[in-house]
Amino acid sequence: MMKMRQVALLISIIITLSFLFLVIEGKENTDELKIVFSSEFSAKNNFNQVNHIYSSYPSHTNIPRTNFTGTYNVSLFTNPDNAEEVIFRYLTAAESSIFVSMYTISRADFNATLIDLKNSNPAINISVLISDRRVGSSENEDTAAAAQSLVDAGIPVYSSTKDDDKVDGFYHAKYWIIDDKYVFIYSGNWSPRSVTTYEDGSFSSSKGNRDMGIAVHDAPDIATFFKNEVWEKDVAVADVWTPTSIESSFKYNSSSFITPRISTPNLYHPTFNSVNLKESMTLSPMFTPDNALDIHKAWIDSASSTIEIQNQYITQFDDNIDWDDDPSPLVRALIDAKNRGVTIRVQVNEDSDSDDVTEYFINNGIEVRWMGNSSSSTEGWLSDTHNKLLIIDGEITLLSSINFGENAFTNNREAGMVIQNSNVADYYLSIFESDWLDGEIPPFSFVPQSTTTTTTQKTTTTTETTPYSWIPIILSSMSILIIRRSRK
Repeated sequence: MMKMRQVALLISIIITLSFLFLVIEGKENTDELKIVFSSEFSAKNNFNQVNHIYSSYPSHTNIPRTNFTGTYNVSLFTNPDNAEEVIFRYLTAAESSIFVSMYTISRADFNATLIDLKNSNPAINISVLISDRRVGSSENEDTAAAAQSLVDAGIPVYSSTKDDDKVDGFYHAKYWIIDDKYVFIYSGNWSPRSVTTYEDGSFSSSKGNRDMGIAVHDAPDIATFFKNEVWEKDVAVADVWTPTSIESSFKYNSSSFITPRISTPNLYHPTFNSVNLKESMTLSPMFTPDNALDIHKAWIDSASSTIEIQNQYITQFDDNIDWDDDPSPLVRALIDAKNRGVTIRVQVNEDSDSDDVTEYFINNGIEVRWMGNSSSSTEGWLSDTHNKLLIIDGEITLLSSINFGENAFTNNREAGMVIQNSNVADYYLSIFESDWLDGEIPPFSFVPQSTTTTTTQKTTTTTETTPYSWIPIILSSMSILIIRRSRK
């Protein structure tokens, strides 16, 4: 009898310990897969813990962070309301030089304007730098044809090199310098959708993107900075454009066949005029991959009351990691700002790529609206936001060519400007407010988040029930009964 009791007790202990081990291991695995960042951790700490380093990226330039403070004369403009008029007004008045940095140049009349300037003033110095490639095949073909028309007219065209040791990603910057004193920063390309055609005899325009830009007048200091620190260094590693440098099999068309692919049965009626301001302000150029990520994050971290964002898209910095586990450093900074009481509004395009980040923002208390709502007052003719706008506390404006994704910040050449002036911010904020009112409220409901503060480190303190956790209890009870009966 004694031997039977000992065997039964031993079996009971072995079975119980085995299942308890499985339960504990199951709890730990569950915790490892459900990581929630604590508000006590900064974005930098979070990403250091998962071996991400976002502070610096390889670049053939080392562009310094520079502030220009003084009284500056600026023109503020937006597409599709007034961009075409502002851009062509200054372009056609150029006298000595034009240096254009552009992802795509698919609007034929831009190229015709540059050619006309060269023909009428052979001494004018015009050069164009474009990306080696683009996402869309039609943009490749149209830009290739445009580039060839410029070269045929004696205007040098360069394309970003394919040498990954010098430049990786796309040449996506959109800036140009006129007469060594005018600097333009824009979110849009020289394309029909980003510089939208106006109808003859009216103030209406065709279907186009929301884009924003700024022109800084009579600023040789800023023009010199852009030319010396960015333009000349990028051209130095660029290739002289040839038909095969963009697309070896592109269909060659003369520029006369490059036409805006826009139908206009309905028209968007412009609401906003361009505005000229001459005031004291601080202007800070920024570029990727050199410094723009750090600058964006620093301004988000500085926000005390409000943040407005209008961007074409916001994506993960690592597509293999869920939003809840490891958001991008900028999204992490936005969540941190929300947690300290900042009111944040985000507007992105209505498409499948926006669903995940929209739901993530909403579940973290950040309001989101989509652009491209066909039922809005614009009747769908203000079709997409191609904009890259960030406004901090109604005082600071960041305008650029930078989408909120990893490639834009870490691989592409992008360009932008930080403007510290409340009246400048008011202009762009008024446009944002109009688009916000017309935006579509996404079909996602708020899911309350746990208020428990946790960290990224593994813990076994959880109230979650692990499957089959009741089995050890039953087995233990049965073993005790067996032992008791054996004693009888």
